[in-house]
Amino acid sequence: MNIAIVSIRSLTGFGGMETVISTVIKELEANGDTVNLILRHSSKVDTAWADDLKCHIINDGGGMFKKGVYCYRLTRLLCCLQPDLVIAVQPNAIPYLRFYRYLRRSKIRIGSWLHFSLTSMQLRKLKYLDNYDFHLAISSGIANAFNERLKSETKNSYLVYNPTVSVEGTIKRPNIPNFIYLGRLMYDGQKRVNDFLYALAQTKGNWKATILGNGPDTDKLKQLACDLNIADRIEWLGWLKDPWGSVQEASALVLTSDYEGFPMVLIEALNRGLACISSDCPTGPSDIILPEQNGWLYPLRDIKALTEILQKIVDEPETSLPDQQIIKQSGQRFATKHIIPRIRNALITEMNKIV
Repeated sequence: MNIAIVSIRSLTGFGGMETVISTVIKELEANGDTVNLILRHSSKVDTAWADDLKCHIINDGGGMFKKGVYCYRLTRLLCCLQPDLVIAVQPNAIPYLRFYRYLRRSKIRIGSWLHFSLTSMQLRKLKYLDNYDFHLAISSGIANAFNERLKSETKNSYLVYNPTVSVEGTIKRPNIPNFIYLGRLMYDGQKRVNDFLYALAQTKGNWKATILGNGPDTDKLKQLACDLNIADRIEWLGWLKDPWGSVQEASALVLTSDYEGFPMVLIEALNRGLACISSDCPTGPSDIILPEQNGWLYPLRDIKALTEILQKIVDEPETSLPDQQIIKQSGQRFATKHIIPRIRNALITEMNKIV
């Protein structure tokens, strides 16, 4: 297959979405497919993550005509590449891609591959989804949302999940429970890291926390930790290119999000034998966490419930945490060897519909 993956919004180069896209492209090419990645230029982001991919950067020129310039340059590039399938990672790419299909008088299939929950989308952007031929859904919640919204036999959604690469070894469990957070630092907002800090402040006994990442609310969260009198028990490591390489000991990873698409950080933790504690947010965590087997889910924004889980681990660190080998095995459901065939089968099915 000749596939084009299109992002019409600049990607920062620091998120899980970029890791997934890179992994999928490399695995598809290992299966003999040709995959071209098309990114939109921005001076504020780092595209180094795509240096070893067949990557094309489109500069829209800025100014009042940037949409028209971008459409022209994207269409010209796609005409040169002549893909069998085009996959967009943002919903509002569809007008550009349909224009290309109209111009080429082509029946090429156009699919979406969203990396966030539909509940987080504006109604205007949701309407774009009706114009795609198919959808790659990265979680069961997103797949269900597609099926409920589209309600049409001609609009196909495929549950494919996101693949992850297996890793060797496990993260050592410390004598003093250490809870880690890894991701963007947001007070309230999507990530709700403040919930983590409030729960820690209510957890009695001896514990530590490690926070890896950066974000718009870093200083505000550090001030909250001071106000809660827990600042001396938290280590802030900032953004790291290889965050897991800095995690030598940990008891559990905590995710407090209001919504997700398919939080890869949970699988990355499971692959290292690390138990996960997550809000039962839409969507993704309920696909990944098997309660009591590899971690715990707690009701969204329920700080008391989160505190109770943390307290149990502090009180009974040797008996409350699941076996690390069982945790690692639970993450293997999302290994590339299982997920890439699902993605390829979905794409082959759609390509065979081209008459």
